[in-house]
Amino acid sequence: MNETLLKTLLSLKKALNEDKRVIALNEIEAKLNEDEQVIKLAIAFHQAQTTYNDMLSYFHEESEEVKKAQAKLYECKKALDENEQVAHYNKAYIKVRKMYEQINATLFDPFKTNFGKCSKFSD
Repeated sequence: MNETLLKTLLSLKKALNEDKRVIALNEIEAKLNEDEQVIKLAIAFHQAQTTYNDMLSYFHEESEEVKKAQAKLYECKKALDENEQVAHYNKAYIKVRKMYEQINATLFDPFKTNFGKCSKFSD
């Protein structure tokens, strides 16, 4: 790999790791991983997802079994999302995701091609 490119990439990685949004997200995530209530909610949500997917494997989407599993999944997801720590994490995550989207657009948009307008393939 080109030495200049490698140095640039390492510099970008360092800048990202030192960004206040990334640091905040990592700190919030560490707290989430230690919060017993969040862990319980996450486990319940995962179990509800598994049950719902299992019900879809065995029953028609409109069956009572699937509808009950779907309602339970909704309740678990809502409880998880409404947790104060999880909501705080989600807000921080959105900020970091937007930053990464901007970086992605800056780096790769110039290389995108518009295949639908290529004269070679038009009628």
